[in-house]
Amino acid sequence: DLADNGVAAFAKNSGPQSLRIDYVKANGQLSTYTPDFFVRGEDGVMYLVETKGREDTDVSRKARAAVAWCEAASKVGVKWQYVYVTENGMHAMSGGDFSHLVRACAPALQTLIHEKEIQEAAPLFAEAIAKEVKAALPAFVNQAALDVLSEADRKAAEESLLMFEFLSKREGVNLAPAFTSLLGAIDNAAKAMIASKLGPLVPGLPADQRTWFEPYAQGTPARPAEWYKRTAQNLKKTLLFQSGLMPMGLLRDCMDYALNDKAKIGGIFDSLKQAFLYTGSRKVLEELTAVYDFRNKHVAHQESPMTDAKVGGLALGRWIRLLGMLSNTSGVK
Repeated sequence: DLADNGVAAFAKNSGPQSLRIDYVKANGQLSTYTPDFFVRGEDGVMYLVETKGREDTDVSRKARAAVAWCEAASKVGVKWQYVYVTENGMHAMSGGDFSHLVRACAPALQTLIHEKEIQEAAPLFAEAIAKEVKAALPAFVNQAALDVLSEADRKAAEESLLMFEFLSKREGVNLAPAFTSLLGAIDNAAKAMIASKLGPLVPGLPADQRTWFEPYAQGTPARPAEWYKRTAQNLKKTLLFQSGLMPMGLLRDCMDYALNDKAKIGGIFDSLKQAFLYTGSRKVLEELTAVYDFRNKHVAHQESPMTDAKVGGLALGRWIRLLGMLSNTSGVK
């Protein structure tokens, strides 16, 4: 049922009447781009959806043109939004709510939109790596925060720091691209923490698993019944099929329930309290919530562009420390 997924209607963008958006190719030639689908959400928003992976050098130019088209079209009444669905997003799409898919794919789109800035910074990265320059770390992060990270996570953190250093020297520039290197690392750490905490508690038999993932309420729950159902379904996808949506947000929800929700829901929700009530968990939740809110406001959707280097630096330091906290808690190095 499309309505269950937050979709009111959809159509393939094809044929002689299809929407074609003008854009300028890398070689300077004028060309047209045809997004894959139209989707009308239950919220009344119209979406242009691109489902293909990265196949040519002009994909970032197409994305910027599509975003500009949506911004112009939104000025006449109906809101339009461009959605760039990555391969991982396609895997997560099955059975998920469309609005969740839009949020999950937003950071990849922002990376495309800001690719020009990233490419301009690339020589800086190459020079720093080639010469093995170890410049003094900024005040908002210390060496200890980097030392606790795995090699892959430390590389992501160093790329973010270099990007931040580059962008922060340009007055008025949005600093959001400096955070994109850490998005995947934090999501992976969140997914690993969920797996390490809840994986050993998953029942072995399929019949028991079905019961475990079906929440039931005793008394009056603190949240809408749909929240418990949606969270349980996302946990099922994450633990059994490794295809859950938005690991960072899911971990935040798990910890928030364990620490703050007094409802007796049964099944996996009993296990959440068993898994996430540990010494220091409230501090992890506090940091995780701050990072998740910053991600949604300034990085994924950019409701408010981040141009203040001082505020952005403090946030970036927080992201790096959270990555270390999650990795150490899940036991992944």
